[in-house]
Amino acid sequence: MKGFISSKLVQTLVALVMIAAAIFVPLSGNIKHSFADSGFSIQASANPSTTGDNFLQAVSSYDANHAWAVGSYQNTDGSSHDLIQFWNGTSWSVQTSANPGANNNALYGVKALSATDVWAVGSYDGNVLIEHSTDGGQTWIHDTDTNSYTGSRR
Repeated sequence: MKGFISSKLVQTLVALVMIAAAIFVPLSGNIKHSFADSGFSIQASANPSTTGDNFLQAVSSYDANHAWAVGSYQNTDGSSHDLIQFWNGTSWSVQTSANPGANNNALYGVKALSATDVWAVGSYDGNVLIEHSTDGGQTWIHDTDTNSYTGSRR
């Protein structure tokens, strides 16, 4: 029963994070805004799909040189894949994400705990998706241990 409760708790928390991200940080399209000393400016973002749609849902930054934006992109065949982009202080680049499902992958929330420790949440094929990086996004791991989460880590 404990695993069932924890799993339902995680699903509820992920759903709340996704709703909050959709309401408070709705970013879509192929541009992002960055804050420089003079204010916000439009920055071009890398788009993995040049023929399908690219959507960004949330952003989190640790400092001026470490920020991540997450969402999804769609190929011409209709398949959707999760999207993670990284800001290095100068430009945006696409990072290779876990993308565990064959289709319907999307990320809705992201949190940078440090310049190297980053978490992203979303869904794939109707399942909870949690991705984690401990190397600043060079490697994203699909975290499948959803029954072990009992609350906030920090």
